[in-house]
Formats: sequence, structure tokens, C-alpha cells
Amino acid sequence: MLYTSAGSLMNLLALVARGSPKWWDDTSLNIAFQLGFTFQLALFGLLITPLRWQVSEPEKASGRARWNISIFGALALCLLVAIMVEALLDGPGEGLKEATDFVIIPVTECLLHVLMLCVLAEYLPIRWKGFMGHASWLFLYSTRLWRRQPRPMGPELHLGELFFWAFTTKLVPMAGQEAIGRLMTQLWPFLLVACGLLLRPGIFGRKDQYPWDSWEDRGRMYLAELIACMAFLTIPVANLPEKLAFPQSWRRHMVWLNWWSLLAFMSHKAFYYLVDGILPWYCMVLTVYAAAFLCFLVWRPRDVEEASGLAGERASWTGSPRAVELVQASVSFSSAS
Repeated sequence: MLYTSAGSLMNLLALVARGSPKWWDDTSLNIAFQLGFTFQLALFGLLITPLRWQVSEPEKASGRARWNISIFGALALCLLVAIMVEALLDGPGEGLKEATDFVIIPVTECLLHVLMLCVLAEYLPIRWKGFMGHASWLFLYSTRLWRRQPRPMGPELHLGELFFWAFTTKLVPMAGQEAIGRLMTQLWPFLLVACGLLLRPGIFGRKDQYPWDSWEDRGRMYLAELIACMAFLTIPVANLPEKLAFPQSWRRHMVWLNWWSLLAFMSHKAFYYLVDGILPWYCMVLTVYAAAFLCFLVWRPRDVEEASGLAGERASWTGSPRAVELVQASVSFSSAS
């Protein structure tokens, strides 16, 4: 929230400095803009927090599970009843209202996604907990194939449900993820060619925001996305020495590069407001990239290898007894299969 507030403040100050008329007419577009994504992630993080409590605190797991299932189930049921009542009252020929079709139904599917994960976390046997991640991506992409979900809520909730999948995999490793990672590491040239054949270059418009009407075309688009997301989730845990990794000489620069990328994300729209109509657009790009030198001077490589290694060890483990039990069960399942 601190980064979101700081970036929004930069956009606001840039608009005021340029004297933009009536910038308050659309604050979400003029002020929040790129920071809206971080705000969405914060909301999705709050939505998935009950599942984290349920998995990471075994002494409170049963009580939390009943509470989570009751809350998410009640919300999803209310929305489902509202959708059914509207469909019955309007009749089969009229269809659903646009707000229901493009807002309420995607929100209901998002709640059902979280509800499914809470139910699986509580009632799946320990040996089968590793299938929670697989259930997450199956639910995510089956709903996208079943119906088209354009803006205003479709793309935002799609990113949120991708976050649910990644978060669940972080809490409970997917069954067979090391085998999947090894396979994707060995077959990456073929997967790259497959993704190139699945996509359609030259098509006008943002198909991630306004998906295809045909489910076959949506399947092509989402299959390429599934391959990419699965690669990011499984290849890092494949435990292959020949997998692509940053050399140690590059890792020393990760600190200032991380800070620069964060500051560039927060401030690039403000720089655009300042130079728009005065200087060419590429001056904004050059200014943002020139800021990398300042970040290098402030956070230049020192003796960060040891500190980054310790931080990586802390970040790679939840430390809870239930997480240990789930990981051991997942490993035993993978070795047995």
C-alpha cells in the first residue's frame, strides 16, 4: 500500500504541475493508473489470507476451515441466487444484463475458486494435498473456456486467480512439480515453438482484455499462457544443475536492479505526464532508464551475496509444522508415482 500511495502521489503531483484540467473526472485512470494493479494484488492477498491461516496454523485449522467455507460459501450462494432469479424473471430470450454477465458472474467464479481451495485444504487427505495446485489451474482455465470474460472485471479477476494458483503452490507444492519442471526444462525449444504456433500475430486489439468469442480460439490463447505459467512455477524447483540460472556476477546487481524496477514502475506515468506535449515520448523512456544509474550509485553491489542467500532461505520456507507435513507428503507422492 505504501508503494501504491507513493506512485499515485507522483501521478497527482505531475498532473497538478502540468495544470491538467479536471484530472479528478477519472481518478482511477488519471491518478491510480498502473498502481491499480498493486491495489488489486493487495485485495486478492486479503481474500486468500484465510486459506493461508488454514494451511499454516494446524492448531486452528478446523475452526478456520469451517469459518472460511461458511463465509465464502454464503457469499457465492447469494450471488448464484441473484443470477438465477434474474435469469428466471427476464426469460430465456432476453439473456442476462451486462452488469451481471461481465461483473457478477466473474466475481462469483472468483469466490468459488477460493471456496474450492478452502474445502480441498480441509478435506483432502494429506497424501493428496499436492493436487490443490492442479485443481486451481483446472478451475481457472475451465471457467475461461466455458464463457468469455471481457472487461471491466474479466482481466482483473483473471490475474487475481493466477495469483491464487501461485499462492496455493507456494503454500502446498504441486504433486509432481519437479517432474513437470524437468520435462519443461528439457522440452523448452518445442514448447516455445508450440506457443508461437498457438498465438496469432497481427490480430488487432487486446485479446487478454477482450477474449475471443469462440472457445477454440480462447483455448489457443490460454494454452500458451498455461505453458508459460507452469514453466515459471515448476522449472525453478526442478533441481536440475543445467537449468538456466543467473551467474554469481549478475546476482550482485539484483539489489539495485530491483529498486530501480520498482521506482520505474511507480514513476513512469508521472514522467509521461510531465513531458507529454512538450518533449518527444522517448524522452520519458530515456529519463526512466537514466534513473538506473542513480539507483546503482545508491544501492551499488557491496557484500550482498551472503545476505541475499540468507534472505532466500528465509523466504523459501513457511516454517509451519503443517507446511512441513504437506511438503513431506507431496515428496512421498512424487517419489511413489
